[in-house]
Amino acid sequence: MRKIRLIIKREYLTRVRKKTFILSTVLFPLLYLGLIFGTSYMAAKSGKSLNIALVDSSGFFTLERIQAESLTDHSSTISLVKSSPEELKTTAASMGYDGYVVVPAGITWNKPLPELILYTNSTISLAGAFPVQDKLNKVWMHVKNDSLHLDEEKIQIMQDYDVEITPRNLKDEKADSGIASLIGTFSAIMIYIILMLYGSQVMMGVMEEKTNRIAEVIVSSVKPFQLMIGKIVGIGLVCLTQILLWISFIFVIYNVTAATGSSSGMNEMVGGIQKVFTSTNMPLILGCFIFYLLGGFFFYASLFCGHWQCGE
Repeated sequence: MRKIRLIIKREYLTRVRKKTFILSTVLFPLLYLGLIFGTSYMAAKSGKSLNIALVDSSGFFTLERIQAESLTDHSSTISLVKSSPEELKTTAASMGYDGYVVVPAGITWNKPLPELILYTNSTISLAGAFPVQDKLNKVWMHVKNDSLHLDEEKIQIMQDYDVEITPRNLKDEKADSGIASLIGTFSAIMIYIILMLYGSQVMMGVMEEKTNRIAEVIVSSVKPFQLMIGKIVGIGLVCLTQILLWISFIFVIYNVTAATGSSSGMNEMVGGIQKVFTSTNMPLILGCFIFYLLGGFFFYASLFCGHWQCGE
């Protein structure tokens, strides 16, 4: 048992002190920070309110309908103009418009609207063009409702058609299938990534020792089984150390950025994960996670180790 402890200590300390371990442990939180501020910057850049000119040849997109929709939707500005598309190609920018949309003639309200094109002088992402599309869709929906003589009460009745089913466990009313699915998916992805990353490290360690003839010296003083157990447990502890550090750094960064008011899709995802895990039996979940992680790691690390030995 003493020899196994010595091998575990050697494997653990040797790998923890490597520059690659320190760099990967530090770089992952930095990458997460970059994702937070990068997505926030991109969202702010793509969230620019567009000023769009609309050339309507159909007669459906009237000034009254556009103004009525603009009272509740301020995400973009759409102005009905009488200029021709040929004129707007050269004068849209000088008139203060970011682009223009042409609604063709000959369309009818009871048929799908053809695809409209937003002409701009610079590249605009789909996310940036979405507010304009959404606003035009709302105006087109009002056109259909007016043609069908539907008032607001009937429209509301038609919109309330969803049927929602929520599973409920009669034996355990606190159980939530949605949270259970999220935890199971997240844990499975984490275990898979960890097994692939650190299981291969066992194989690389065996390869390095055989290449440098270190294994011959070690095997002469310890049993092969002790060497394998010590190596697998040592690298497994390195794995747990790095994963726990990553998780701690991510949640610390999340709480700091949340306190400062910074928001992003990545931050919201981490916040959702934190709320999910804090609303459940954490000791049981962590215990099961570590049990299956270590069990799978020992199994796959043994396969990796044996594969290299057989290959040699």
